[in-house]
Amino acid sequence: MTTTEQLTLKYNKPVPRYTSYPTAPHFHSGITSDMYQAWLGNIPADETISIYVHIPFCKSMCWYCGCNTRITSNADVMTEYCNNVIAEIKSAAKAIGKRLKVSHFQWGGGTPTYIHTHDFKAISDTVKEHFDLIDGAEYAVEIDPRTLTKEMANMLASCGVNRVSFGVQDFDPKVQEAVNRIQPYDMTEQAIKWLRDAGIAQVNLDLMYGLPLQTPESVKESVKLAASLNPDRLALFGYAHVPWMKKHQKMLERMDIPNQEERYAQFTMATQELEKHGFNAVGIDHFAKDADPMWIAKKDGSLRRNFQGYTTDTADTLVGFGASAVSCLPDGYAQNNPSTKAYNMLVSDGIFPVHKGIATSQQDKLRRDIIMTIMCHHKADLKEISIRHNMSVSDVADALPKMDDIISDGLLTVDNNIVALTQPNHAIARVVASCFDTYFKDDGTKHAQAV
Repeated sequence: MTTTEQLTLKYNKPVPRYTSYPTAPHFHSGITSDMYQAWLGNIPADETISIYVHIPFCKSMCWYCGCNTRITSNADVMTEYCNNVIAEIKSAAKAIGKRLKVSHFQWGGGTPTYIHTHDFKAISDTVKEHFDLIDGAEYAVEIDPRTLTKEMANMLASCGVNRVSFGVQDFDPKVQEAVNRIQPYDMTEQAIKWLRDAGIAQVNLDLMYGLPLQTPESVKESVKLAASLNPDRLALFGYAHVPWMKKHQKMLERMDIPNQEERYAQFTMATQELEKHGFNAVGIDHFAKDADPMWIAKKDGSLRRNFQGYTTDTADTLVGFGASAVSCLPDGYAQNNPSTKAYNMLVSDGIFPVHKGIATSQQDKLRRDIIMTIMCHHKADLKEISIRHNMSVSDVADALPKMDDIISDGLLTVDNNIVALTQPNHAIARVVASCFDTYFKDDGTKHAQAV
């Protein structure tokens, strides 16, 4: 085991992924529907926002899944939900009270392409009816090749979709069977061809490591196959085993789940293979080719991070629609009820379906800026960021002693108020970020391992 590996595994502990700050475990029920409505009205008229639509439905359950999903084959159930998403969009637009511009419009799930084409188009049209997508706006949809049809591919293009993200996870048939996601390479290849033929050229692929039956060599082979499909971006996620939150993940405990050392070996092998195929590392888990906007954003310092992970979107405000969707507003975070039944009932009654959230203080916003800068760029100028928030470096001085061991191990420097990792390291970035998190309790619970 190399020194780098030893040190990385030393700091391999449960820490947040930091797609928000404060993070979701600290959201509480004190954020009400009326508060959320007021928050929407407080969005400045000149603000450019992002929009997210959550579709929770899937045809079958993947045992590794950590998302909010519901298994159904009932088309009427899905249409009822989509009609309520449309109603929520209209209510939010009324509460906002002005026509806002949108720079990013993203669908996630679940499986957005599992719903009927007319339901998808109706939601898309409703967003465009009440908001203005700016020229060059990114319109992205998460795709499950197992449910995509040629008709759906053409419909997505007609709606203006210009980027798609494919869940692949692994191409090994044994691994696919183990995680209950049978998705042959040819199926993924055909789906991508349909989309490219329809005019959607920008393609992302998602892979995973740390799944049962995976080895460094099998992960390497999946990377090779993924690269052969010529995606612009590729995400490499470590499987997050959180059965206390997602009970279906216990199905994987029947098999051997890779340990820390095995996960590290898989990640290292995959990243090396990605580099051979021309992908540049972005943040902790994304890779992009030279011409891709995400790599350009990484180089010019504009890369951001939100609930969809790394993004080129520079909007500070995100409005989420659908069950479990999270909105990030100037006043704080608000998350919708994750139950589709409760969501439908509340929206039908004309109530914003807020389940929980948290108001953000100036201290929160300062620390969020520092944390996200570390997550995106592996360094942060504490003085410059503090001044931007009309605050002082002394307001985050509590974080410095927490980093002493990391500094002593040569993984981090703090010089002239600039915190910087000495080498790119996805695990250490999360740990360093956690030092600025006043909500985080290092008690080994609630979060997935850093590696």
